[in-house]
Amino acid sequence: MSTKNIAAEATERGEGYMNQKGKEISQKEVNFGMLCSESCKKKCSDKFNPEQRQVIFCRYYKLNINLKNMLLFKSVTFKTPVRPLKNSARHKSASFTYNISIDN
Repeated sequence: MSTKNIAAEATERGEGYMNQKGKEISQKEVNFGMLCSESCKKKCSDKFNPEQRQVIFCRYYKLNINLKNMLLFKSVTFKTPVRPLKNSARHKSASFTYNISIDN
């Protein structure tokens, strides 16, 4: 198996690996800090405690690439903008919201 394939599989699993240039890439880790800015209305940092974040992280990286894509596509919601900007050369055509839930 080539180093490129080994690196691709390690990336998919969130593990550390050595890239083709010999640089060591560290493994993915759970973000236990602030998830969004202080001004965020959803307050995700308060809603998801560290244990829940760890569960979400582990479940996600145990999935294969197709199931990860399916989960991500299912989590994205498309919305048309409520009010387009006036006198704009190019109007915003879409807004996307990303939602995640955890099963208790």
